[in-house]
Amino acid sequence: MLFSGNDIPLKLDDEILSMNNVSLENLNQESVCKYLENRIEKGLNSLDIKVKREGKVLDFTISKKEYL
Repeated sequence: MLFSGNDIPLKLDDEILSMNNVSLENLNQESVCKYLENRIEKGLNSLDIKVKREGKVLDFTISKKEYL
């Protein structure tokens, strides 16, 4: 697992395709800058994440937490 705990569904080698319906595929320099300026996850309590794992596309909702 990427983080320890049963509530984190992401695994090492997962390819994150989108977060909250914002595609992260084929990002160019301008798109990366726009994403970093607008941070789609800012102010949200959870993220809808689409990942590609072993050729399959999977959808997860992850609640934001603070880790010490």
